[in-house]
Amino acid sequence: MRIILIENLLDKIGIHINQLGYKYLTYAIELKLENSDIRVLEMYKKIADKYNTTSVRVERAIRHARQSAENRIERIFDVEYKIYSGDLIVLLAREVKRKEEKSFSGDIDEMHTFKNQN
Repeated sequence: MRIILIENLLDKIGIHINQLGYKYLTYAIELKLENSDIRVLEMYKKIADKYNTTSVRVERAIRHARQSAENRIERIFDVEYKIYSGDLIVLLAREVKRKEEKSFSGDIDEMHTFKNQN
C-alpha cells in the first residue's frame, strides 16, 4: 500500500513514471520513511547501489524530475520559495506518513463501528 501512496503523490505533483527520477524518488521516499535521520547524500548512495549507477546520476535525475514539476510542486505545497530535492523528499515522506496514519485510524474506527454493531 505504501508504494501506491508514493506513486500517487508523484503522479499528483506531475513527476511522470517515464522519468528516471521517478523510480529514484520512490525509493528515496521509502528510505526516508524507514529512517527519518538519513541524510540526502547517504540516500543517493543507497539508491545508486540499488540501481547500479552513481550517486551523481541519481542526484541529477531527481533534480531534473523535481524541476520539471516545480511550478506544480510549489502550488500543491503552497510555498513561494524554491523546494530543493531533499526538501521534496521530506515533504513527500511526511505526506505518505500522514495518509498512512489517517488510513490506519480509519481502519480502527471501522473495526470499532463493526464491533459495536455485533
